[in-house]
Amino acid sequence: MTTALFLPYYEANPYQDELARGLEASGVSVVTGDHTAPLPVLQAFLEHGRPDVLHVHWAHSLVGSRSRVVTALLGVRFLLELLLARAVGVDVVWTVHNRFHHETEGGRAERWFRHAICRLSGAVVVHGETARDAIVDAYGLPDHVARRIEVVPHGNYVDCYENEVSRAAAREELGLPADATVFCNVGNIRPYKNVPELVETFRSLPGADRRLVVAGQPPADPDERERLADRCAADDRVDCHFEYVPSEDLQYYLNAADVVVAPFTEVLTSGSVVLGLSFGRPVVAPRLGCIPETVGDCDDLLYYPDDPQGLERALRRALTADLDALEDRARARAEELDWERIGRRTAAVYDEVDRSLGSRATSVLPSLDRE
Repeated sequence: MTTALFLPYYEANPYQDELARGLEASGVSVVTGDHTAPLPVLQAFLEHGRPDVLHVHWAHSLVGSRSRVVTALLGVRFLLELLLARAVGVDVVWTVHNRFHHETEGGRAERWFRHAICRLSGAVVVHGETARDAIVDAYGLPDHVARRIEVVPHGNYVDCYENEVSRAAAREELGLPADATVFCNVGNIRPYKNVPELVETFRSLPGADRRLVVAGQPPADPDERERLADRCAADDRVDCHFEYVPSEDLQYYLNAADVVVAPFTEVLTSGSVVLGLSFGRPVVAPRLGCIPETVGDCDDLLYYPDDPQGLERALRRALTADLDALEDRARARAEELDWERIGRRTAAVYDEVDRSLGSRATSVLPSLDRE
């Protein structure tokens, strides 16, 4: 049986656990490593033995920092560990979830190290064709490295979170009117998620029977937090819950909503868009990164990010749309992104890397949609 080591591993994010289950259905055993260890790769090897594949995920925890000096030190450490892994016969695969760490804004050192990780990887996995082009450009990858990039979609979160409450019960719990049109933005509030602009745009919508719910960890900066709170307080149709949302409570926000809104200013892969689809909610979002490919034909409420009125127009479209029909399509799209097929695709990437020993031509893996 093939063994894959996931590094880093985040227990709070179900993505890796779901991918591990999909891989295990294809005969791949997954172990996890601790990215906070002084030598995370070596320690994982000592703990679990030598794996067949080292599958790197969010690289910012391994090479990213606000300090250029710390980024350089972490990056050199990690590259040396990757070289060691390759020297002892371990295949390296990297899934690129973000172009750069959202909080460090892609400094020169981080860009260089990400370029180097791509060169040392037998395959680089992204979640859409748009992401392939984005990282080739962002990291300055040559053609022979670009040919190692494989597209494997992001799987759904259909069975990851509790989903038992009805819309009526969820709205009662949150104190929302039963007959209102409810927009929801849920998740940690960070600058790239553009929540202040969402609040301002929502306030321009007429009608007392609209609600916007913003739920999640507030901005770390006290001034930003106060400004956002003031914006929310200026419209009594806006309900803010500035606190961490436990996984068991997500169902209240998502089932109370008619529409999930994710107005990113920058994104490559969006788990929040997948989460919205997984709860059968249509999504308002920009046509950025992998979002159009993720939602597929459920793109009725997407907007172009260079349109100054794009977000407002998308919100207004939602007010007149057949939301019941959009919910059915969103749920069907989420079901297409099942982890068993994604596990097969990822296992096929591992096999291809192993056969070609890290120097391969363009993959001929089957399309997920045709499996």
